[in-house]
Order: sequence, then C-alpha cells, then structure tokens
Amino acid sequence: MNPTLLAQLLLQLLLQPACPPGDPLAGVVRPERLSVRNPCLTVTGRVDNLFRAPDGDIHLSIRLDPAFANLVNAGNVLFWAGDLVAEIVPADQGRVALPRTGDRVAVTGTYVLDIPNGWMEIHPVRQIRVLA
Repeated sequence: MNPTLLAQLLLQLLLQPACPPGDPLAGVVRPERLSVRNPCLTVTGRVDNLFRAPDGDIHLSIRLDPAFANLVNAGNVLFWAGDLVAEIVPADQGRVALPRTGDRVAVTGTYVLDIPNGWMEIHPVRQIRVLA
C-alpha cells in the first residue's frame, strides 16, 4: 500500500469522532426529554464539579473554553453558573475515562437541549480526554 495513502487513512481514523453510529441517544433514560442539536460534538473546558445522579448518570459541569461559550444558554447560566452539563450514562461508565475536578478536558458526545430543565448538555458523553 502507498505510504502516503496509509498515513492519510490513519489520520482519518485518529480524527474520527468517538460517537458510535446509530441512535445518538442510546443508553439515555427517557430520551424523549432531550432535543438533539448535534449528534456528535467535541468541546473543551475545565471540570468544575462532578457527581453521580439518582438515575446512575455521572454529571460533570464543564467551564467551557471561550471558543465554545456560545453553547450554553440562560438555563446553564441560571442553574449551572454558566457551565455546560455533561452526563456519562451507566452503559458507558466503564468505557469513558472519568476526569477529576479541575482537569482540562475534551468532551465528545451528543449536544442536546434538556427540555424540562431548559439547559444545554452533552448527553450522553461518548469520550473524555484529559488535556495537558
């Protein structure tokens, strides 16, 4: 195989998003409450807080980098101090790396509006990379 072509194919694989094909809300409890805005989006920011919710999801609040500040709405400002919510569903918790509070991260998953709560989220999270 041509080395240039091989390098291009490898680069495409490395840059390929971490979102699986199929239903972007797979694994979400009551997916009808979410309105998908982007089925696969990566954002960067700093983890302000994380906790396990009663439904088993791990919630992270992410202080977004300035390039992504437009992804939060008034609900995020009112209830999450301007952070973007990111939720790791139980089915993905063994596969998605869990960061620590204060880590700078790249988070990939489905960007949604949580209709009943009125804020924006990445839900479900499909990948988290801790950045240097």
